[in-house]
Amino acid sequence: MGNDSITTMPFVYSKSSGFTLIELMVVMALLVGISTTLSLNAKASRDVTNIDAAAQQIVSTVRYAEALGKSGTVFGTGPTQNDRGYGVYMADDTSTLIIYGGDNIGPAPLHNTYDAGGALSRDQQRVETQVLPRGVTITDICVKNTQTCTSGDSSEAHIHLRRGSTVAHLHKNSTTATASYVGIILRAGTEVRTVWVVSTGLVYVQ
Repeated sequence: MGNDSITTMPFVYSKSSGFTLIELMVVMALLVGISTTLSLNAKASRDVTNIDAAAQQIVSTVRYAEALGKSGTVFGTGPTQNDRGYGVYMADDTSTLIIYGGDNIGPAPLHNTYDAGGALSRDQQRVETQVLPRGVTITDICVKNTQTCTSGDSSEAHIHLRRGSTVAHLHKNSTTATASYVGIILRAGTEVRTVWVVSTGLVYVQ
């Protein structure tokens, strides 16, 4: 019998494929970081979209009240029926706009404002309530005769428009004379917008 050569293969130990705990932790940390960045960017984008929409909503609402008021649309029924015009009411630290009808009792500014003190209560004056987009808040309101508004000087604003009047009547409350400017500061996250209403009827976003 001939000598048969036998070839032996060396034994090689191969570590099973997979990840160590440290590798998994690194991957998880990276995923969390990416997810957080994307989430923050998405929120910032939503804030911009929502605050711009809110600013335009205020402009449109004032224009709508102006159209009602200057067309002579009658508000109320029975003895309280009148054509004293319509207005928009806003308060700070809220996210709502209230369209209201003028009051037919009492001297100006009582019948220009959204205030229980004339013939009608606030519930009776309220025509419509609107809500601003999610995350947007009216943080400050300025009602003054100069166009500056870095922090609010009023807790509310009454913007009243009626037939036969060439100006918008701008009040802090039912006892103050009309002002020249109303500034409404909106905030959503880090985004800030100011909507200006001028007694001449101009409404715009800054």
